[in-house]
Amino acid sequence: MNFVDRTAELSSLEDSYSAKSSNLIVVYGRRRIGKTELIKRFGGNKEDNFVYYLCDGSPLDEQVRRIAMLIGRTLNDNELIEFGAAGIEAIFYKIAKAKTKAKLIMVLDEFQNLAKLDRAIPSIFQRIWDLYVKDSGNLMLVLSGSSISMMRSEVLNYSAPLYGRSTGIFLLKPLSLEYSMRLAPEHTGILNKLYIYFIFGGIPAYYSALSSGMKDYGHAGIREVIGEILKEGSIFTSEPNLLLSEEVRNDTIYMQILEFIAKGINKPGEIASKAGIAHGNLSKYTGLLEYLSMIEKEM
Repeated sequence: MNFVDRTAELSSLEDSYSAKSSNLIVVYGRRRIGKTELIKRFGGNKEDNFVYYLCDGSPLDEQVRRIAMLIGRTLNDNELIEFGAAGIEAIFYKIAKAKTKAKLIMVLDEFQNLAKLDRAIPSIFQRIWDLYVKDSGNLMLVLSGSSISMMRSEVLNYSAPLYGRSTGIFLLKPLSLEYSMRLAPEHTGILNKLYIYFIFGGIPAYYSALSSGMKDYGHAGIREVIGEILKEGSIFTSEPNLLLSEEVRNDTIYMQILEFIAKGINKPGEIASKAGIAHGNLSKYTGLLEYLSMIEKEM
């Protein structure tokens, strides 16, 4: 699938990279919005000094070992490759002291997974930035995450250890209609492109998934497209729950609100009444759904 739009974000990332100072970049947004593709596109012509690591749920010491190995290979540091590091802080101390020809780009994707393993991680990265990275001028540290609430609470909010240290913040939003239509096959009729956009909005990964599931959805009618979305085993049927699981422990009320809106119940008072919640508390739920691009407010 073609990579479209994000020209403003790419340009801004390039400007940050070109600066003589170190950078702390935060990229966040809902699942499947294109964060990883954006970051990898930015690093595509910088392979010699671009290090990408996807944080997961495995033990922290194991992940520190993997990160140390990746950095060691990039810096030609055999000690890091063979023995790893005592901790994440030791790795960045090595980076700060390294003499590199070009600024190193270190990407920690799904950063919230590290923070879940150890609540001290944001504070550790505050210390890393303040003591080693900020004044070194040789590192562009990119923290990316899909949990909007956690990235805000652990990285961006006033009470977060890393508050005020970011040199660039990117909240990725869905693509516009113009660019979303470019994701469909070239021969797709304008009506079909509109149908698909009205279903998917501007979420790039959905177009890719539909393309993988249907041999030629560009010629398919709207019924066939909906059939593909709703068929057994489709990624789309579980998508709302997966999106919400990144943000909340209990998604019952959120799912109820989505169901009510789908049935045409879209006035705040009616939704609150149906869901059995106080009218004043409704925005807590609808606000998150808006952030996740699952609903949209019309004035």
